[in-house]
Amino acid sequence: MASRCFIRTQKGFSFIELLIIITTIGVIAAIAMSNLNNLKARAFNAGAKNLVKEVVSAVESWIANNPYTNLVSCDNAACQVQYPGFELGSQRQLHLHALVSDEANHRFFVQTCHENGDIVFGWSNHPDYYIARGLSPDVGDIIEATTFAPGGCDATWN
Repeated sequence: MASRCFIRTQKGFSFIELLIIITTIGVIAAIAMSNLNNLKARAFNAGAKNLVKEVVSAVESWIANNPYTNLVSCDNAACQVQYPGFELGSQRQLHLHALVSDEANHRFFVQTCHENGDIVFGWSNHPDYYIARGLSPDVGDIIEATTFAPGGCDATWN
């Protein structure tokens, strides 16, 4: 009996093999890009959340040095001038609202976000501010109050 042996004389990959490889690479790249975008948003959000801590520290330091001076509400760079001690950085936005400010009480609310993030962070040292919004965190907790579409920090606070 004679056996037939087929020897492949062509070199390289077939069209189907190349198509499978390219498709696999495309799927892996799509998954990687999705994860990268999520990581970037998380990093921007972390920067905005950290800004809350920096601003609160700067304002509390200002209060300690100016105990009989009223707090002033401000936005962005104006807050850096009024309450030095933190770096706003690019694309981070800040709103500080003086809720009650007299010689005995300095109550304020801080709101921050990053233009490329997707969460607005808030903090207050006034318990009524949380209660009025139906929230029950401990006073001084940083809250994730509003989500918004990337590209702007125009969330509204009740």
